[in-house]
Amino acid sequence: MMNCFGQLNPSDSIKKVSVTRGALSRLYSAAIQRDILAEKIGLLIADTALLNKRIFSKQEQILLLESIHEHNQNIIKAMKVQLDLLNDEKLVFKEQLNSYEKLLRKEKRKRFLVSVAGILTTGITSYLLLKK
Repeated sequence: MMNCFGQLNPSDSIKKVSVTRGALSRLYSAAIQRDILAEKIGLLIADTALLNKRIFSKQEQILLLESIHEHNQNIIKAMKVQLDLLNDEKLVFKEQLNSYEKLLRKEKRKRFLVSVAGILTTGITSYLLLKK
């Protein structure tokens, strides 16, 4: 309480606190536990920051691989288109080859018939001339 001069009585300001040994040990262990928890929190924050860096790094690698994969897919698609065009060109060449082979067989047949006809004509002419 305050006296008439506005000052506190010294007996009022000091209260007797009786603390047992068990309470002191609990306070001490709580203080140590608080320090340990603060240290663990600091370590967890550091670990979280490290994990965030690793996650960011992995995400960058994934994006890079996906972009490479997309680029490779585009190259593969272009090559498949080229392959299809080459196969179509091959079919055209095969058709031309077949038509040229047919023309060649006709020409061979024609030459054979002309040569046989020429030989027969020569033979017949020679026979007729000799017979007279």
